[in-house]
Amino acid sequence: MAFIRLITASMRVANAISDIGEETLDLAKRLYPVRTDDAGPVQGPGWSPRPGDPRIALSARTHGSLVWINYKKLVRWAREHDAVITVDRAVGDFVVTGQPLLRVWWDGELEDSDLTTIYSACELRTERELHQDVAFGLRQLVDIADRALSPGINDPATAAQSIQELHRIFRYLVTVVEPSPYIADEDGHVRVVHRPQNISTMLDEVVREIHFYGSESAIVPRLLQEMVEDLASVASDTMIPAVENAALILRGEGTEDVAQR
Repeated sequence: MAFIRLITASMRVANAISDIGEETLDLAKRLYPVRTDDAGPVQGPGWSPRPGDPRIALSARTHGSLVWINYKKLVRWAREHDAVITVDRAVGDFVVTGQPLLRVWWDGELEDSDLTTIYSACELRTERELHQDVAFGLRQLVDIADRALSPGINDPATAAQSIQELHRIFRYLVTVVEPSPYIADEDGHVRVVHRPQNISTMLDEVVREIHFYGSESAIVPRLLQEMVEDLASVASDTMIPAVENAALILRGEGTEDVAQR
């Protein structure tokens, strides 16, 4: 009877890992399309404020994880008011009341209706969700692997399945062009500046953490090595430095600032 319960529990975990991997990969394909011509808002050429430009800082009115940004709503408002909105937090960040959330670069005065519109475009919740948060899906898989590798559980098969799902997701991510932080309106004017989740940073964190907890495992180092070698064979030119850094991590030489390279 105990054996049957163990097998049933293992099947539930395996199914959960597979579901998380599938949902995360589907989200990655929506947010990081291979072709960007007709995927999402028009990408702007770039924008930076000039010294003395008027701006209005908006702080978070509550606390929670930033789970959703309605970019179309922000672009529409900014276009109507000939303004630029910068989003100071990335999706997935935990924000506390009073922390900077947005800045409106505009010489006007925000009415209550404007504030309602702008704030409603950023949704904070008590827990992270997969709506726009690829890093959250990766985080769940890493957490499962970490727990499986703990001495109290010692379940290398579960850790291996988590790594295999991560491999599948990153095999897609290292082939794409990351979205621009500049989102333009239909006339090509930048209206929103945001912080897309950085693929290099996500890969660095995943490899670094699982390597740390699984370095003494009989199979984890091999699976990570196979993953990184495979990623190197398909990575785009822009992603090669990130994959090379992941290889260095496995040799104990990886840098902490791959996203800056």
